[in-house]
Amino acid sequence: MIQQAFRVFGDGAQLQGRSDLSVVHDSSVGDTLLTGQWAHESLESARRISASIIKELQDETEVLDLLTGIREPAEQAVERLTSPVSVAACFRFASTTFQGLRFLRLVGLAQFGEPDLLVEIEDDIREEQVLELMGHLGHYRLTSNRRLAPGEAIPYGYWLLSVASERLYETFPRLPAAEELAQAYQLAIEWGLVLPPPNFLIEAKDPQRIGEDDWVVGASQALRVLDLQRDAHERIAAICEVDVPFCEPAFSQEPVMLCSRVTSTDDFFGHRMVLGPDGTTGWQFGCHDPEHEHDQTTMAFGVLAQVANTDHRLVQY
Repeated sequence: MIQQAFRVFGDGAQLQGRSDLSVVHDSSVGDTLLTGQWAHESLESARRISASIIKELQDETEVLDLLTGIREPAEQAVERLTSPVSVAACFRFASTTFQGLRFLRLVGLAQFGEPDLLVEIEDDIREEQVLELMGHLGHYRLTSNRRLAPGEAIPYGYWLLSVASERLYETFPRLPAAEELAQAYQLAIEWGLVLPPPNFLIEAKDPQRIGEDDWVVGASQALRVLDLQRDAHERIAAICEVDVPFCEPAFSQEPVMLCSRVTSTDDFFGHRMVLGPDGTTGWQFGCHDPEHEHDQTTMAFGVLAQVANTDHRLVQY
């Protein structure tokens, strides 16, 4: 289900509704509310329908998008609603602090009849890292046509993210939205739109184990490891374009050769040989102990993603 809702400040008496978008004039305050729900239209189509109504307003008339909290002149609203569907055009990010914890909210998922998404920001995580992550999730929702639903594993770097199930969500206090956003949401709810409270982003403790109890609130580990990956690309001057790499099953099962002492010492090396016909990655990780022979008795196969998750220093290679 696709939803749209707007509040027009001041004179909107000339607006006329249509079968799929209602126009209600509130004489008590002199404002006008536009609301619509579509079962079979795309988000792009619903936004263009809304723009066709708002276009009748004077350019400088203020319009509040009740599902994102964006307030702008009608001319800018029409331009945004008719632009190609993108994270910048369809969503906004709102920061909030609650009980000493910082959170970033991906606002606008209510356009799909879904809860907004909150992620906790730990002290060592830069806000731009979180903005990039939430932008990635917004793009994922727009392009994959899949809900950001509880229980669905979403790859991000070496890590896996998901949305908290109701059981976990009920144990965590529900955060208030920023004042402007809360006001917009309350108005939308009063006019019958489905706006559930926001959900929390969670991440796997270890991407190789994703049972019901193998998740924690936040995305800090995913962001820390992704930073290591990017540092590695910069350090070795990788010729390929750096993008968010995915925790694909095929990649996570690729084998590497691993010295038995690597995970117990700070003095180790990584070396990549030519890919072999046996399907190995060519990676070998060994210790620097000159008295420790690297042979069949001291080297063993490991799974690439599992090894990297066990010792994150290896990600830097």
